[in-house]
Amino acid sequence: MTNIAYLGPQGTYSHKAALQEFANGENFTYEPQTTIRSCINALSDKTVSYAVIPFENSSNGQVVFSYDYLKDWFMNKEGNTPDFRVVGEQFVSIHHNLITNAPSLDKITKIYSHPQVWSQCNRFFEANDKVFPKSLEKIDCSSTSRAVQIVKETVEKGDEYVAAIASDIAAELHNVPVFQANIEDFDENTTRFLILGYDSLPLTTDKSSKTLTLMAFMLKKDDNHGALCDALACFKEHGINLQTIASRPSKMKSWHYIFFIEFWDDQDENTVNALEKLNDYVQEKFVLGTFPRSKKYWD
Repeated sequence: MTNIAYLGPQGTYSHKAALQEFANGENFTYEPQTTIRSCINALSDKTVSYAVIPFENSSNGQVVFSYDYLKDWFMNKEGNTPDFRVVGEQFVSIHHNLITNAPSLDKITKIYSHPQVWSQCNRFFEANDKVFPKSLEKIDCSSTSRAVQIVKETVEKGDEYVAAIASDIAAELHNVPVFQANIEDFDENTTRFLILGYDSLPLTTDKSSKTLTLMAFMLKKDDNHGALCDALACFKEHGINLQTIASRPSKMKSWHYIFFIEFWDDQDENTVNALEKLNDYVQEKFVLGTFPRSKKYWD
C-alpha cells in the first residue's frame, strides 16, 4: 500500500490534485495533513511515499509557504540534503464558491477561507461591497475544506450567518449549500501542485515528453553589478530555456536571497555544461527535482 500526504482535510484542492495524480492506482491511501510543512515532514519521516503540496497559482503567484519549506529542507545550515525530490506536478482548475446557509449576503457576518483565496475573489467582494455588512470578518483557515467544516459546525450550534469560500466538492462533502458559484476573478484560475517523493512516478498519458528541472541557488557576491544576470546567462549560452524565476529571503542574513529557477532540461551535455559554468557565480546550488511536464500545462 502506498500512502500519499496532502494538505487536508478531505475536499481540498490539494486532495483533488492527489486524486488526479494517483487515480489510476488501486493500492493508494490518502493521508490528510494539517499544514504544508506537515506534508513534507511525513515524507521525511517516511510515513508516506509521496506528498502533494501547492506551489503556485495562475492568478496569485507563488505559494510562499511551499517555497520556504523547500528552501529549509534543501538549503539548510546543517547541509543535510533530503533523499526525496520533486518527481511530478499537477494542475487543478480552481473554482471558488460562496458556501453558506445564510438567506442573503447582507446577513453574513463571517467568511472563512484559506489565505490564498481572498485576492483571487477581489471582484466579487468589490461588487458586493455595499451589500455585505460593514462588520463582515474574513477569517483565515488552514484549508478551504476546513473553512466549510467550520461553517457546518457553527450552523449546528445555531448560527447560520457564516460562510466559506471553497470548492463544490467541499460543499458536497460537508453538506452545506453553495450560495453563489464561480466567484473567482478569472475563469482560468489554476493552481499548480508539486509531487514530492523518493521514487519517480509512472509515466501516464497526462505527462508530456518535455522535462523540467527545478533548482535553487545562492549567489557568491550578490552585491556585484550584474551578478544575477551573469548566473542566468549560463543557461542562455548553452541554449537552455528558463521557464520561471522566483526569490525568497534566505534568512541567513538580512536582504539576502535564494533564487528558484525552472528550465527545460534535455538532460544532455548542454545542461551539464550550464550547471558547471553556474558554479562560477553561486556559492551553493541544489537540484530539487527533474520531472516530466504535465500535459495539463497546455490545456
